[in-house]
Amino acid sequence: MLRRGVTAIRDLIPTDTGTATVVLPATAEQATALTGQPGQALGQIAAVTTTIDASDSPRAPVYVLLNPGILESLDDRGAQIVLTHELTHAMTGVTAAALTPWVVEGFADYVALASDRRPVRSSAAQVLAQVRDRGAPARLPTVADFASTRHGLGATYESAWLVFRLLGERAGDRDVVRFYELVRRGDPVEQALRNVFGLEQASSSRCGEARSNALARSGIR
Repeated sequence: MLRRGVTAIRDLIPTDTGTATVVLPATAEQATALTGQPGQALGQIAAVTTTIDASDSPRAPVYVLLNPGILESLDDRGAQIVLTHELTHAMTGVTAAALTPWVVEGFADYVALASDRRPVRSSAAQVLAQVRDRGAPARLPTVADFASTRHGLGATYESAWLVFRLLGERAGDRDVVRFYELVRRGDPVEQALRNVFGLEQASSSRCGEARSNALARSGIR
């Protein structure tokens, strides 16, 4: 699974990717202790990418910490997606960076789901259900939307992935990677969207809204 994850990342980003350390503790209690945080720091999270000293220093070593109980409850596909997603964070060096969450999380899922054959109605089932019930979102996901305790977190991740999926369909993998790299290196999201795709952030939201509405109207259940 590690080899498959690393290959997926390097196939999409052939240069400028680092390495990753992955830790699989024997128990969920050990996993929580390794986070350096009290209580159930991992909770229902299958894996997390963090610095080894829990700091935000760009010099701190980074590792992917797996939560054995949750990870083992997933099927092979789900576990592979989780692992490739977290490896993308680690190998592109964004763990301690203050970057826009929808870009970081959406890109990681874009990599993790690049070769997935499951239809969108399955991979984005939670956010599509929200679209059918409430209409399309009026904005891109915010920092608050990605809070670990927030209800509907799965739908938030799916919505970020759908933005990247739309950008990939519009312009292709190369431009998606270029956009991610510009943001990762410090360009404002608005500027990177304009330079790579010719989009304003508001128009990106409208494109995603139109796509979500179209998917919801297409009979996806």
